[in-house]
Amino acid sequence: MAVAVKLGEVQIEPKAFSKNSDGSWTCVQVTDIYAPIGAIRINPGMTFRKGRMFCGIDVAALLDQSSTSYNGSPRTRCDY
Repeated sequence: MAVAVKLGEVQIEPKAFSKNSDGSWTCVQVTDIYAPIGAIRINPGMTFRKGRMFCGIDVAALLDQSSTSYNGSPRTRCDY
């Protein structure tokens, strides 16, 4: 079972995304982002770039924060 991470008031499932060589992230399976505005459905093929907002959320920045720790090792849990 995949574990969603909560970053501030946003909950996202990092395993539903794949990081691209240009630093962007592409959704690889249907998932939802849970935010103060409600659930946001993300479909496979949607790509997110850091600095670009989607429904008021910088999805790529959140995925960057959730996927690695400060030493570059994969995170298994995030507390923000």
